[in-house]
Amino acid sequence: MQVVFHLGVHATDEDRLLRSLLRNRETLSRLGVAIPAPGRYRTALRETLQSLQGGAASSAAQKALLSRIADSDAPRRIVFSHDSFLCMASRALSPEGFYARAGRQVAAMSRLFDGADCEFHLALRNPATLVPALMARTEGADYSAFMHDLDPLRLSWVPVVQALRHAVPDARLVVWCNEDSPVLWPDLVRCLAGTGAETALCGGTDLVDQLITPAGRNGLEAALAANPPSSPAGLRAVLASHLEQHARPGALDAQIALPGWDDALVADMTASYDADIAEIGAMKGVDLVLP
Repeated sequence: MQVVFHLGVHATDEDRLLRSLLRNRETLSRLGVAIPAPGRYRTALRETLQSLQGGAASSAAQKALLSRIADSDAPRRIVFSHDSFLCMASRALSPEGFYARAGRQVAAMSRLFDGADCEFHLALRNPATLVPALMARTEGADYSAFMHDLDPLRLSWVPVVQALRHAVPDARLVVWCNEDSPVLWPDLVRCLAGTGAETALCGGTDLVDQLITPAGRNGLEAALAANPPSSPAGLRAVLASHLEQHARPGALDAQIALPGWDDALVADMTASYDADIAEIGAMKGVDLVLP
């Protein structure tokens, strides 16, 4: 059995990928791919993880968990998605940086279904826009306390991905940039579902549809109907073109208003993020999805 955990992170797709997968649940079910509704597994997985305290689930416990969260007791592949798998948003930043417990958490998650082939998928986001988004999710957050005296320029995704890789060396690890998600959406849906181009899936334009104007959506639909792209790259190009030409005002803007954060700092943080992505893409055992 293949067990897929989509880890978020916070303030990336906001459960949109899960909703796109759920739109294809019947099609995927016929292929042995289970997409449980979040209400069936999020509490169950959390409770089981707490009870195991990092240990491996017995075969009886695994069978009981599957019967609780899935319609089949033997799916070929099962996909779970939750942006708080690693921690709550208020704990995403600590004195050690982003998601300090990520390694320990995925190691424990990998033991939920001992013997299964595990995959971990996550979107990364520019720290310059992620920190304000995390603070917005944390009621009454004080900037100094939230930052733990960290230098914004030292916020890096490299230690997080390294911790994941070291914690579950035999698991597949897939990452992408949240900024690329609109044009990567069809690829991400297929990647999580584990299907190839031969399987017809809907939802490939779900995110772009939310970011462009009604006229843009009509134009995109007409363009895809008149000239169906013959390759994933062709579809990405069509999505990128319509997003560039028809984005709703403000849809792609991020609000950055934190003490001491000016345009120069944001530019430097963005450059560091780009360097991080290049380093992560070169890591052995990491699948970096690019447009």
